Amino acid sequence: MDKNKLILLLRTFSKEEFRQMARFVRSPIYNRHELVIELFHYLRRQIEGKKSPSTSTRSSNTSFPTPRATCRNCTT
Repeated sequence: MDKNKLILLLRTFSKEEFRQMARFVRSPIYNRHELVIELFHYLRRQIEGKKSPSTSTRSSNTSFPTPRATCRNCTT
């Protein structure tokens, strides 16, 4: 995870840049997905806490669960 481009970029942010990015992410004009907001806040807490963000499947499944497929004409 340490070589992830997003993580490397976020680690360069100052407190002011994190504040501005948080405002951007929460803006309903630019973002309508609650999961993106949750992911940003999770990454921010991990980076500001000097912890390496977890790469476990469990944490990614919690934030971004796999949507169930819907089928109109399926028979089960």
